[in-house]
Amino acid sequence: MNSTDPTPSQRLSAELFDRSLAPLAKARKMRGEPAYYPRGPEEDQGSYFSRPSSASMAAADFERSVFSSPEQLIDGLNAYWEASGDADLCSLVPMMRKIAAALQEEAAEHDGSVSVFCYAMF
Repeated sequence: MNSTDPTPSQRLSAELFDRSLAPLAKARKMRGEPAYYPRGPEEDQGSYFSRPSSASMAAADFERSVFSSPEQLIDGLNAYWEASGDADLCSLVPMMRKIAAALQEEAAEHDGSVSVFCYAMF
């Protein structure tokens, strides 16, 4: 495969955006609902910024403790979208699972090992 060719996960991600997310956003706009990601400040909202609760960080602040796999992350997003009443976003879940599987396959294929046909020049 040519290194400039998109990987399966890249193709699936583009498809997710072009065929699913962009149309959902357009439909949302047509219904007069707020955008998923507003392009400017929202008048009725306060600042997105808040004072930190602590002036320093610990090692535990960098640990992920919620999701240990892509499947758990996708399940968590699905549960959040269902709870928030956004069934439109729930429709993205099957494609997200395909992307996660493609990423796992690509990671297994490209483990970082160097081919015996390559050599480093110093």
